Amino acid sequence: MNDARFHPPAGGLVPHMGITLIGRAEAEHLGRTTQVWSSTVTHKETGRTCAIFRCTQMILY
Repeated sequence: MNDARFHPPAGGLVPHMGITLIGRAEAEHLGRTTQVWSSTVTHKETGRTCAIFRCTQMILY
């Protein structure tokens, strides 16, 4: 499981408002040739979910 923190950039596309977002990813499937990951982004102070997404990756080796 991966746990990363994201702070919006000051002066970028998203104005910095002193918020902290928490990103968490979990492996749904870890196969020999593919991986499926589900991720959620939540607001640290309120606990509200900001985004949910799923990523499918093909393993090349």
